[in-house]
Amino acid sequence: MAVEIRAIRESEQEECLALWQTVFGDPRAYFERYFRGDAEYLPDYTLCALVDGRLASAAQIVRRVVSLPGCTLTMGGIANVATLPGHRGRGLSTACLARAIETMRADAMDVSILFTGVAAFYARLGWEETSVPRMSAALDPHRLALSAPGPCPRPYARGDDEGLRSLYASANGERPLTVRRGPPYWRDWIGWDAGRAPGRAMVIDSASQLRGYALSRARGESARVRELVARGDDLDVMAALLADAAAAAASEGARTLRIEMPASAAAREAARRALGSVDVEDGRGPMVRFLDVERLLGGLMPLLLARWSAAGRPGGRIAAREPGGQRAAIVEAAARGLTVRSAAQPAAGALTQSELFGLLVGCERAFARVNDEGASLARALFPRCDPWFWALDAF
Repeated sequence: MAVEIRAIRESEQEECLALWQTVFGDPRAYFERYFRGDAEYLPDYTLCALVDGRLASAAQIVRRVVSLPGCTLTMGGIANVATLPGHRGRGLSTACLARAIETMRADAMDVSILFTGVAAFYARLGWEETSVPRMSAALDPHRLALSAPGPCPRPYARGDDEGLRSLYASANGERPLTVRRGPPYWRDWIGWDAGRAPGRAMVIDSASQLRGYALSRARGESARVRELVARGDDLDVMAALLADAAAAAASEGARTLRIEMPASAAAREAARRALGSVDVEDGRGPMVRFLDVERLLGGLMPLLLARWSAAGRPGGRIAAREPGGQRAAIVEAAARGLTVRSAAQPAAGALTQSELFGLLVGCERAFARVNDEGASLARALFPRCDPWFWALDAF
């Protein structure tokens, strides 16, 4: 049996689409966008395993630029990891993922994320689990009928696209993890333009501009708000859009509403106004894997230096493990300045990848994981934020 691990060739795309459809069962059009609807796609981003010349396994890298406060990161998303049933148990997916890691590192990507229900499989290759706060509410038709009046949503229509894209960019320009979306991305990846929306889309506008929009979907007894954006975190706009989505979902028989948006103080208050009571609990977040922690922190050094100086140059030391845990990257503040260096052995108390990821995206709970030596430095270097990865950006 001859096994070859390499990037896909254009002539093999049809065979790869058939493989993904066989394994996952989704419509062909869902997988076609990875080759034909992604402006960031390169052939090197589809890694495959061939057995005796036939495609047996594949994995996809989805390159995205995501926001951080004051900068961006280049992310390599992992998608469509699949092996045909007759070839499983031979390490083919593992080999494809190992080659994907090499490709992402060679392309200077900063971090890789993926969403999965089989975390243990990916943990072997260095990805670590994270969690995120999620909001949900029971739908009480009586309570919805008593919602306070506010701005009146209307259906999204042809002609709203430019304003909608502008609203998204203004609200998410520095929200950690949000994808920087251009018009082709809205049109070809998300499939939302010219009056076409992937779900029930409602907007609130004034005479001059859109003030907010929401995309929701109800399926059976459960409904989801997949994206909700309001200019300036306007509470009245958010509450009106949530109340509208909840009423529509309840009319279709839904009993619960999952609100897939950052659980910020403003969002929680808007949900309380619209829905009465809201539950907030930890849910499964993406798995994360850095490609080179020292290189990443070194690239951020101009920004970190500016923050450090603005905070009065506090002393301290933060150590973070490299993937695999055999080495660490250390950020150290002393009289000579702020430096990043590599250490052969991770020190006691070194942050895991998921903990460092939490600092970078501003999760409050991540700061509690930093030891006393680095607490003041961490607060100076990494601003507190409400990160989010929107469902429409899923891969």
